[in-house]
Amino acid sequence: MEGQVMSSDSGSLPCKRIIHAVGPRWVNGRSEEEWNLRNCIENCFDELENCNLNSIAIPPISTGIFGFPLDLAVKIIVQTICDLDTKGKLPRKIFLIDNKDNSLRVFARELRSRTEAVKPKAQPAARPRASKANGRCRNSTAGACKATLLQK
Repeated sequence: MEGQVMSSDSGSLPCKRIIHAVGPRWVNGRSEEEWNLRNCIENCFDELENCNLNSIAIPPISTGIFGFPLDLAVKIIVQTICDLDTKGKLPRKIFLIDNKDNSLRVFARELRSRTEAVKPKAQPAARPRASKANGRCRNSTAGACKATLLQK
């Protein structure tokens, strides 16, 4: 079912748990896909809290075989993280990940646009390195909405 998540042991992977998420299939934007993706991301954070974990790695959910447009998915993922930040519901670390360079560039662009929106004008805009970009949410009151972009 779209939006549902569950966690399992990580086996030999270098993390404590794996949160499995069922993202929405893209049907030309007419079947509440955007709402379903947002709900899926929120459910991931709820599961993270239920498991007492303090970090999460999020790929661009549904952008593969489910056909969700990458740019839109990234905007929804980052906006959902920002919205959760204003509610004080974020873990210590959020990693935005993928094994495709294009996805990482889109994440970096979105994070950069939000970083530029909150920095004082006297400071230059944040420029991500090839392997890492940090972002802060525009609407953040706590200023804790930090995400790190990782490359393989």
